[in-house]
Amino acid sequence: VQERGSGKQTAFYGKAHTAAVTCLSTDPSGKMAATGQAGPDSKVCVWDAETCAHLSEMMCPHSDHAVSAVSWCSDGERLASVGSDPLHTLCIWLWRGEEGEGTLLHSAPTDTLPALCC
Repeated sequence: VQERGSGKQTAFYGKAHTAAVTCLSTDPSGKMAATGQAGPDSKVCVWDAETCAHLSEMMCPHSDHAVSAVSWCSDGERLASVGSDPLHTLCIWLWRGEEGEGTLLHSAPTDTLPALCC
């Protein structure tokens, strides 16, 4: 992430991610960011977009495969993620959970065609 004014860069990797960050999406307000991680142990992390503070973490049910896309719902409370597993599992998350863990609301396979965005 690069600050507009100063050009200073901050990395998400190593703060909560333990593998490559594969996707990023900002919420409708622009105040939060969600990132997806490559597998194994794939997850979605939510960050304060200004400070890069780690706010929440969600372990994906397709943990052996990367998160290929993340997207915010218009209310900023829920997130969608798509896995790079063979069935491109779609997950709907409530990201504000107890102790920094989000809640999986729904998970379902979608299709065998690759998902490029959600």
